[in-house]
Amino acid sequence: MDGKAVADSIRTSLKADIGALATTYPGFRPHSSIIQVGNRDDSSLYVHMKEKTAHGYRHALPLAPLASLTSS
Repeated sequence: MDGKAVADSIRTSLKADIGALATTYPGFRPHSSIIQVGNRDDSSLYVHMKEKTAHGYRHALPLAPLASLTSS
């Protein structure tokens, strides 16, 4: 199984579905939120990649960064 081909197929289908919904319901825009606790580099990179992907779908994805609640 080619993971990249599967991912590309899912992305293409998702863009088409979002476009169809936006045509049927003017003003439709997918929306979700990210709550990031702390400031770990790996977590920040993951969040950045999710923001980049969401932007490609015109998907609203606000980020709510929170300070770390515990110390290590």
